[in-house]
Amino acid sequence: MNDNDILIKTCCDVFESLSFMFGEPIDLDEVESEAETFIKVTISYKGDRAGAINLIVCAETANSLAYNILGIDEDEEDLSIESAMDALKELLNTICGQFMTSRFGDEPVFDLSVPETKIISPDEWQGSVNSGDFLAVNIEDEHILIRSIME
Repeated sequence: MNDNDILIKTCCDVFESLSFMFGEPIDLDEVESEAETFIKVTISYKGDRAGAINLIVCAETANSLAYNILGIDEDEEDLSIESAMDALKELLNTICGQFMTSRFGDEPVFDLSVPETKIISPDEWQGSVNSGDFLAVNIEDEHILIRSIME
């Protein structure tokens, strides 16, 4: 399995186990979104290798993921954007840890940064899609972008 296959599999596995949402890989030319607000989450790592992983989701999908991760009924409680961002940070932290283990094994030790979030515009989202640097996952008809950058 190559790095992209490992990343996509890890991403889909973590979405399923942490948020009970099922993901499937899609081609970048299938990616679209009508959303107005997107959240980009980044985590970096260093050790035997250094790099980073980025995850980009629309705010609505971030809320859905957060409700499922936190086990909160969305009909009973509203979540703040900060809570959704915190849930995404935890999600990406888990994806990164599992990706590193799948890619490099149990022996190497890596230091992970604290994940950082940033609100991005639809133009920035589209720029990420057009860059060809990201992989795409479909979750409940919403598209999520993810990429790994290794130095």
